[in-house]
Amino acid sequence: MLARIVALRRIGCSTNGNPRWEVVYKTGERFANGDYAMHTHSEPVWARTQSDASCNYEIGNPGIREGCLVELTLTRAGRISGVKPCK
Repeated sequence: MLARIVALRRIGCSTNGNPRWEVVYKTGERFANGDYAMHTHSEPVWARTQSDASCNYEIGNPGIREGCLVELTLTRAGRISGVKPCK
């Protein structure tokens, strides 16, 4: 899912000591030609990262900060299991 990060909040660590995040984002879509558009009518949505997911170490680095356009992968339970920056 294409999203723009609105806010990040560190919510502590998992039981194994790995960082966890709460991510507030707005959704969008990517077109076949590579262009993208953010849904202007959408309200910001929040989700927490999955415990011990490798993406927990990527959040906060360049390309995955507030205001950045990212590709989110969500679990069926609505937790973030993957994040990668979009160009």
